[in-house]
Amino acid sequence: MKSRAFSILCVRVMVLAVMMVILPASGCKEHKMLCVGPDQEYSTIQAAVDAAKQGSRILVYPGTYTETVSVTKNNLQIIALGKGVVVVPPHTAGFQVDADHVTVQGFEIAYGAECASGIRFEGSHNTFADNYIYLDATCLGVNAISCRDPDGGSDYNIVERNTINGADLGIVIEAATLDAINTGNVIQDNTLLSVAQDPIAIENGRGFLVSGNRITGAPYGICIAVGTEDKNRVAQGHHTIVKNTMDNCGRPGRYCPSHARPRA
Repeated sequence: MKSRAFSILCVRVMVLAVMMVILPASGCKEHKMLCVGPDQEYSTIQAAVDAAKQGSRILVYPGTYTETVSVTKNNLQIIALGKGVVVVPPHTAGFQVDADHVTVQGFEIAYGAECASGIRFEGSHNTFADNYIYLDATCLGVNAISCRDPDGGSDYNIVERNTINGADLGIVIEAATLDAINTGNVIQDNTLLSVAQDPIAIENGRGFLVSGNRITGAPYGICIAVGTEDKNRVAQGHHTIVKNTMDNCGRPGRYCPSHARPRA
């Protein structure tokens, strides 16, 4: 069952890669897409999200977008068109995704005026790929990409090929209550640079794949930290942690309780 789930996720990744090649640089209306940017139908990403229907594809042209994008609709694709598509969140996360089957791909996300996070999410089967998140490591508690689902159930999300430069914590996926668990999430091929504390942290998860990540410089943290909420009652662990490179962390290597089963 586990290998089948990962196979399905790999197919989704391949489909997204093909989409990036065939997306048009113009003519969004003709292709029934929603366009965001100068001289486009929508001037903000949020306006396009609000107008979108389930299954919509939103293309965002280069420019700086000072906004927080809240996504509560399922099955949306929000894709940056080329380089220089910058989101600067003023107060809360650049993207707050509380939905399923949402793709956020190709954005540059800067830390906001109040050290806002890059991406925060709950939900399942979401994909966050090819984003460049540059945060200020002096902002205590700021997370680059995080899922803090209070009830668990954020399952089979993909976080891949993102670059995180700075931040207090890098990629954090946890379920915060005693009976909650997140299952089958994939964290792969990300580059994490100069994260102050833990670059990758998993708490109260089961059956994660953590693979091919490149981690450099976490002076106060653990390269890959895997643990549990105290007294959590749900069976967890059984992660696959393979082919990651780690250097210059405060505590080299990994902390994994016995059920995590890391491999080289």
